[in-house]
Amino acid sequence: MYCHFSSPNKAASDNRNHRSTSGFCFVSCRENNNAFTLVEVLVGCAVLVLLLVMLMTMTNHTTAIVRTASSRVDAFQTARMAFDTITRRLSQATMNTYWDYYNSTNQRRDPSATSGPTSSGSFVPATYGRASDLHFLIQANSHLGQSVYFAAPEARSADTKKDQTQGLLNAIGYFVQYGGDDAFRPGLIAKPRYRYRLMQAIQPTENFQIYSSGSSSWVPAPNGAAGSAWPVADNVIALIAWPRLSAIEDVSGTSISANYQYDSRTTPPTSGKLPIQYAQMPPDVQVTMVVIDESSAVRMDTASGTTEPKVISDALTGLFADVTKYQQDLDALTGALSRAHINYEVFSSMVSLRESKWSSQ
Repeated sequence: MYCHFSSPNKAASDNRNHRSTSGFCFVSCRENNNAFTLVEVLVGCAVLVLLLVMLMTMTNHTTAIVRTASSRVDAFQTARMAFDTITRRLSQATMNTYWDYYNSTNQRRDPSATSGPTSSGSFVPATYGRASDLHFLIQANSHLGQSVYFAAPEARSADTKKDQTQGLLNAIGYFVQYGGDDAFRPGLIAKPRYRYRLMQAIQPTENFQIYSSGSSSWVPAPNGAAGSAWPVADNVIALIAWPRLSAIEDVSGTSISANYQYDSRTTPPTSGKLPIQYAQMPPDVQVTMVVIDESSAVRMDTASGTTEPKVISDALTGLFADVTKYQQDLDALTGALSRAHINYEVFSSMVSLRESKWSSQ
C-alpha cells in the first residue's frame, strides 16, 4: 500500500490558497450580479430623456403663459392709465347749480337784453328753477359709443406762470375717433399709423368758452381741427358713458336717460316743469371702455384715414343706443371680437360725481 503524507506547513499553505481562491471567486461573482445590463441602461436612458422632455415642455408652456400675460398687460397699460384719468377727472366735474327766477314761459332774466320779456325792465318772475352757467354733456359719437364733456378744476392755463394754479376751471372732453396721426406724429416717424384713439380736449382757463349762453360751441367735435384734441390712448374702439342713478334707486337705469345721452342745457319747454336734466349733473356715470391690442390693430390697418377696419365697424354699428340693452350690446361686441381672433380688454367703472346735487324736482 502506498501512502502519501503531507507536511503540516504544506497543508496549511494549501488551505490558504484554497481560501484565497474561493474568496476571489466570491467577490467576482458578487460584482457581476450588481452590474446593469445593456437593456437596463437603455431603459434608464429612455426614462431620463422622457422626463427631460416633459420638464422642458412644462417649462416652455409656463414661459409662454407668462410671456402672453406680460404682453397683454403691456398692451393695455396705456389704456388702463387713460381710463383711470377719465374716471378721476369725471368724478371732479362741477355744475355750480343755483336757483334763479323764471318767467311764465320758463325764461330767465337776461342782463344783456335791452327789450323783450327777458330784459331787466320787462322781466316778470313767476317761479324758481335750477340754473347754471356751466355745462355737462353726453352725446352720441357715431357708432363709437358716446362723447363726454364737462367742467372740472383741472388747473390748466395758457400762461406757464399760472399753470397748475389751484382752482382754475377747465372745460374737458373725451371721445373716440378713427384716423391717422399726421397732426401729432413725431417728425422722425415717417409712416402714418391709422388707429382708433381715445381723444382728450382741455380748454385752458383763458380760452374757456363753456360760458357761451345756450351754446355747445365750446365742444370739440370728433375729427375736428388739429390741435383741438390729442390722443391719450391708442386702440380704444368704444367709450360708453351711461348717466344714471344708483342701482338701488333705479334698477333699469332709464330714469335719467334711456339712450345714454344727457344735456344739462336741453331747451326748456315754454310751460310746465323744467326737464330733469336741466342745469344739473347726474349723480353717477357708468363708464365703459373697450380696447384692442396693437398686434390686432396692425393686422387690420387699412392704410386709410377714412376707411375703418370692417370687422370693428360692423361689430360696433347699431350698439349702445338703448341702455336696457347695455349688457346685450357689450356681449355682442366682445363676441364679434373673439370670433375675429382680436385680443381685447373691457374696462368698466361706476363713477360718482361728488359735486352733483341731484334733484328729481
